[in-house]
Amino acid sequence: MNENGNDHDDLQIEVEQFGPGPEVIDEVSQTVLDHPSVREQLRETRHRLLTVRLLQPAVEGKPDEPIPPDRYRATIYDYTNNRVVLATGSLDDIQGPMEVSEAGYQPLPTREEFDEAVEVLLEDEDLGPAIREQRLVPYRPMPPLIEAELPDGRVERTLGVGLLPQERGARHEIVGANMVHRTAARFQDRAPEGALAAASICGLPNANQAPTPKGVAGQFRITIPRADGS
Repeated sequence: MNENGNDHDDLQIEVEQFGPGPEVIDEVSQTVLDHPSVREQLRETRHRLLTVRLLQPAVEGKPDEPIPPDRYRATIYDYTNNRVVLATGSLDDIQGPMEVSEAGYQPLPTREEFDEAVEVLLEDEDLGPAIREQRLVPYRPMPPLIEAELPDGRVERTLGVGLLPQERGARHEIVGANMVHRTAARFQDRAPEGALAAASICGLPNANQAPTPKGVAGQFRITIPRADGS
């Protein structure tokens, strides 16, 4: 026990890697689009692999010890058919059997997809020159997706892109980049419903650095033994 009445002078903390690491995500990413089941679904389409997530085993009750992921799920967007394709398989046999299905939701965009959305705007005759000349600087706004329904109830994948003015006379605007038709959408109030393109914006300036994406593999087990060894 130390002079403060604590017995932590010999405190030891053990940290060990637990479960699959980022290299597993890389292996799945490199394999999934070439899998026969996925190629059959995406033949002659324009598509993008968005994310790969590792899935925990399905068990009954709460396990006594943490259980590492044993499956993966890849989320792919098929722009040609405006749909989400999910590919789920086992980490024990990444190139083995795979379940391919469709999902009815719009997944959040990745940094790479946002960069492609900016490329769509660069093709626009009005917005393209202002972006190339840096009179307007793109940033990722909230909300990141514009989910306007078509008359038949479908939602075409459209990413929101904020355009921040860099010179006097230019106006702040949030536009949509339709990833299905690769066209730009502009709005009457300079922003879609639920967003605001104010003269000033809150928060820190955009550093234009990619954050760590969601779902990155990497878990650790931390052990702090008691004095009695338990």
